[in-house]
Amino acid sequence: MKFNLKYCVLFVFIFFSSTVANSDVLYFFDYDKFEYIVGEKKAKLLVGYTKNRKYSDKRSRLTSSFMKKWFGKEQELRYTTVYLLDKDLIRQVDYGKEKILETTFSKLTDPDLDSKIKKSRIPEAVEIINERYVVKKPVMSVKEISTSGTVGNYPVNHVQITLGMETFDKKKNAISRTEVVMNLYLTSKIEGYDEYNNFIRHFGKRLGVDSYKFGNLERLSQFLERPLKAAEAKKTEGFPVKTTLVVKGMYITKPNTSSEKRVERILQKLTIDLKKVTKGPFDLKLFEPPEKWVVKSN
Repeated sequence: MKFNLKYCVLFVFIFFSSTVANSDVLYFFDYDKFEYIVGEKKAKLLVGYTKNRKYSDKRSRLTSSFMKKWFGKEQELRYTTVYLLDKDLIRQVDYGKEKILETTFSKLTDPDLDSKIKKSRIPEAVEIINERYVVKKPVMSVKEISTSGTVGNYPVNHVQITLGMETFDKKKNAISRTEVVMNLYLTSKIEGYDEYNNFIRHFGKRLGVDSYKFGNLERLSQFLERPLKAAEAKKTEGFPVKTTLVVKGMYITKPNTSSEKRVERILQKLTIDLKKVTKGPFDLKLFEPPEKWVVKSN
């Protein structure tokens, strides 16, 4: 049998090209959340990454006695979000309302958005709020707790972010205080890390904001009054193998007096645990709604 070098080289090229191009990854999470009024929510979260795309699907069950009493049974919810960087599009699917909402990135990156929001506020209402309330700037810290731990089979860095917010009501002589503590267990030693990291980086660049605001600190980004320092942002890099979040609320009447009273509540507790990772092409039908549903632009 005659050896043909040309076909051998071609075979090797095709084989390794197809192998390297296989950049899809799918992450399976358990998502447990408690909210003060709604109660417990248990969910399965599925997140997939391909080149320039992110797919997210969350299926939840509201299991609290409050929800059973209100609706007569456990509530089941499903939401799917697809980020298509290559098409300049975000698609959100609400299965309860049987609705698909599409938004272009250009609407999220409007340079005049802040000024438009401010102009839409009623001046009289803003004046009344400013006269009655004193809002302190949020106080935040980012601490590296440990760099040698493990979660599952993954080596992780344990990072803790704390955030404190406080508003003083001059009319009632009362303080409303919110404390947030987030624990992140981060790793770069996981299947598909490059795909995850590249998407977060390009997504932030596309929107013109720091990538951490749409990465591990997304749930806190709305409260951040200042950008993270370079050293702080560096600590929050990595894939979140586990995330915990606790939000506490405190209401203090007649502070610093003999009549002072305090009421504290756990407003929210959240735990997100990675359960499984699969590397390779995944079925996009996992994230596709029925074709009959109407697409609305936002």
